[in-house]
Amino acid sequence: MKGFDKCKAHGNAVVYKCESHNELCCKDCHFDSHKTCDKLLLLSQLAEADDTNNDLRITDLISDCISMAHFVASTCNIASKSAERNYNQDNGMVCDEIERAKETIIQLLDDAKKHIQPKLADSNKSEIKQLQTRQSTALN
Repeated sequence: MKGFDKCKAHGNAVVYKCESHNELCCKDCHFDSHKTCDKLLLLSQLAEADDTNNDLRITDLISDCISMAHFVASTCNIASKSAERNYNQDNGMVCDEIERAKETIIQLLDDAKKHIQPKLADSNKSEIKQLQTRQSTALN
């Protein structure tokens, strides 16, 4: 307590704290300047009260931290379930979209096949006719 353990006015040991003036006081100050003050506390009593208050404050802080941890865990659980639900919905939507794309592709390929098959048949007939013509020419 460098400098705070001695009274500035009298050089005596500080024994009181005047709550009214927020000053540390010795016995002489008490009689000289703080006789009529309502809140003059002995430092020893103040220290004991602070220890008790500190214990209560620490207990309150621990309780608050535990409550906050429960709240955070609950919030994370809710957020996790919501994200999982959204993820499952998104997966379902993606799978549905893939299935629709697959059906569209299959339909386009079927249409292309229907369109190309007659042309291939005509082309094959034409090739066969040309080969038969060459064969006849070669044999004659």
